[in-house]
Amino acid sequence: MKIGISTGLSKIINNGPIGRRKDVRYVEISVPFLNLIKDNNIDEEKLNEIKEKIETFNLKCTLHAPYSNSRMGLNLSEENLNGIGEKTIEIAREIETELIVIHPGEVIKNYDRSLLNVCKNVLELKRLAEEIGCKISLETMHVCKNHRYVGVIPKELLDIVRLSDENIGITFDFGHSFLSSRYFGYDHLEYYEILKRYINHIHIHDNNGIVDMYEEQRGDEHLPIGQGRIDFKNFKIKNNLIWILESNSNENGKSIDLMKKIFS
Repeated sequence: MKIGISTGLSKIINNGPIGRRKDVRYVEISVPFLNLIKDNNIDEEKLNEIKEKIETFNLKCTLHAPYSNSRMGLNLSEENLNGIGEKTIEIAREIETELIVIHPGEVIKNYDRSLLNVCKNVLELKRLAEEIGCKISLETMHVCKNHRYVGVIPKELLDIVRLSDENIGITFDFGHSFLSSRYFGYDHLEYYEILKRYINHIHIHDNNGIVDMYEEQRGDEHLPIGQGRIDFKNFKIKNNLIWILESNSNENGKSIDLMKKIFS
């Protein structure tokens, strides 16, 4: 089981299990969290610091592209990539990652037009990623109060990944898919089974399955494993995938132990 954590790299090294546990050897570098793209330019100083830490601590990494709703966002629903896609690929090349996680994007006015733009931009990102030997992975999204995302239901993601028979996969986000399953009345395990063939990456965290439009403090809570309502035990997932823990807690050890107990 390949275990990693997504957060600021210095925070992981100083406060997290890396260095104390040999079972955590991956980190997901979050472009928006680390503010690696500012004013449409890569922060080279920060990128070099990250590269140095990756090498020093002998880590492997995946990359999370900018969120669609951030200032320097990558919204695949737009007409084009606006230079952010190209900058993201450049960062991926520099840190030598094999996989880039991408949010499919937000619906802009017209759903059909937004979905068409997502399909077009995914193929362009795939082409750019293949030039550096990298795969892209579209993350399962969730229903929320202030944004309408593409990729909330399985069919949307299937329509996109089936555009190509290789190098486009799906990041199964346990928390996001649970929220969407509860909202639309799906069985969470069935949601996973529909997408299983195309899943090439895992994000794992917990929540209470209550969309934030019903309770403001709920929604995508990113709780430690076992502190929400997700029933993880019936999911049969390939152990050759990278599992990125996305808990908001600094105490990740218990979540990692639970992950290993449930899925190993």
